[in-house]
Amino acid sequence: MTQKAEFTDPEIEQLSLKDSCTFALEEARTVVPGVQALFGFQFIAIFSERFADLASLEQCLHLFAVLLVAAACALVMGPAAFHRQVGQQEVSLRFLRVTSAMVQAALGSLMVAVALEVYVVSTLVVDSRWIPLLIGAAAAVPFLLAWFVFPMRSRARRAEGLTRGH
Repeated sequence: MTQKAEFTDPEIEQLSLKDSCTFALEEARTVVPGVQALFGFQFIAIFSERFADLASLEQCLHLFAVLLVAAACALVMGPAAFHRQVGQQEVSLRFLRVTSAMVQAALGSLMVAVALEVYVVSTLVVDSRWIPLLIGAAAAVPFLLAWFVFPMRSRARRAEGLTRGH
């Protein structure tokens, strides 16, 4: 039976499960105000005179974006509800995984909602069908890079370093 060589990096400190769960909950809490602010602005937009100027498609896309932000709101607040009902006197690896999955799903939902809203606003500003699509897609890029691509690449590089023993 072979044992794995333990990888140590002086720049990385391992967290306890308790600290990991605390950090995960704090990370979820940092997303909540942004989600709530966007949610509020989305409802205000419906009562704007310009909302009626939108084509039916854009109004439906706005509604879909509202639903995505509502889902993000539920997902980002989900870990607290999960902890209260499943294990309020404990922390577990399961809780940490559930929290991480909920926050990642919330961020994905939020990214799509923002891109859709940017597209909808762009249709009011730019007299074109294609340019607003490009603007909406471009709005998603920083979110996609910061929230998904860079972390996945970093995790892959770290795993590669672990397998090489560096």
